[in-house]
Amino acid sequence: MHVIKVTGARPGEPAVRLVDEQSQPVAEVELGHCLRLEGPCECDIYLNCAKFVTTPDYAPRLRERLCLERQLAEDAENRGWAREADRHGRTIARLQALLDELGEPRGSDE
Repeated sequence: MHVIKVTGARPGEPAVRLVDEQSQPVAEVELGHCLRLEGPCECDIYLNCAKFVTTPDYAPRLRERLCLERQLAEDAENRGWAREADRHGRTIARLQALLDELGEPRGSDE
């Protein structure tokens, strides 16, 4: 049995979940865990999925990804790709929210 703090829990959902891996599979994804019975999604939509959870152990990876997304957003802006810059901006906001919910620093570009 694992205790996993749920970041980004929706109203009415518990902020902490007990997860029994024998009854509910837990798949590790790049920045946390996926609690979907079918397994993790194959793209970055998992960052906004209710079945995605992360822990402070993933904070370094979250900060690395945040740094990368900032670079990609800046590059997209420089190229005039507004929609791509917006997409990276939304990912940046989500990564910042996850770090904030974990009580972890965002990194050098706070």
